[in-house]
Amino acid sequence: MKLKQIVFTALCMILSTTAWSQTSFGVRTGVNFASAQFVTDGVKLSSTTKAGLNIGVFANFALKDRLSLQPELSFSQMGTKLEDIDEESQTLNYISLPVMAKYAINNWGIFAGPQLSFLTSAKAKYEGETESISEYYKSTDFSLVFGTDYSISKKLFVGARYQLGVTNIGVEPKDEYEYEYDQPTNKMRNRNFTLSIGYNF
Repeated sequence: MKLKQIVFTALCMILSTTAWSQTSFGVRTGVNFASAQFVTDGVKLSSTTKAGLNIGVFANFALKDRLSLQPELSFSQMGTKLEDIDEESQTLNYISLPVMAKYAINNWGIFAGPQLSFLTSAKAKYEGETESISEYYKSTDFSLVFGTDYSISKKLFVGARYQLGVTNIGVEPKDEYEYEYDQPTNKMRNRNFTLSIGYNF
């Protein structure tokens, strides 16, 4: 299934929640502090966090009492900086579709659920030069997301969440004779912490 078809289907699913009573919609934006777990030939490479944009829309509809279901559609900039490769910076752009169960306690909300992400582009920046590295990464990523948000008012809220990548997103090198740092790592999993602010319509 093509990415456009997947995004369209997700939007239809979110919009279809208007059939539910006590349904709310909203937008949120924030900052990712992304990193990655790299392992090459059994050796873990050192990496540092990289800031990126996270922006999206969501629907929240009640299941019962304090429990609700919250699907989202967002654009998320992931990536990392590799200390072992002279501070090479990698940016991975995703369209993400998390679906989370949420429990409300007064002004607080606690949520958790799975997330499926689709890679739209991947670029590496090294010594001032930028090149595409999409071929070195898988087109999808599966993660677990959990976090909390706090309602400042009936409309405005702030939140924090952590994304734990479950699947290996690296593609094995096709040419064993090319030197190591031109190739993707054998194993790579996304890690991300997000701070955001949002608005309920």
